[in-house]
Amino acid sequence: MAIAATHDDGLVAADYYKLGLTINRRLAAAPQTLHEVAATLTIAHDGAVRVRLDEEPKIVTLSLRPVGVHAPPMAVALRRTAPGEWTGTVDPIAPGRMTATIEADGTPLPVTLVETLPATVRVHAALPSG
Repeated sequence: MAIAATHDDGLVAADYYKLGLTINRRLAAAPQTLHEVAATLTIAHDGAVRVRLDEEPKIVTLSLRPVGVHAPPMAVALRRTAPGEWTGTVDPIAPGRMTATIEADGTPLPVTLVETLPATVRVHAALPSG
């Protein structure tokens, strides 16, 4: 503590505030390359699940978790059945609300709340390209 109190580290740059403003202006002026990822999740009463994506990922994963229950998420095994479409089944589906997490090629889409079954929900995310 004595060293910290008696030795001055000095500033990295004397005009740090102006440098920060310049960086912020450059970032604001730089083109943002984002792409929209969207998926439609359909869950039927019988446990049939379909995920449709607007693009064609190589791997799609889905997990469901009942709200208010301390249990691990249920991973739903999905298989590609058509371009941009993945289907599977989950059994049993507990009544009540659940959260659904979709990942496309390892990129998670926003967690979605499913209120009742049957359900069809649309999930959107703006993700950086590249």
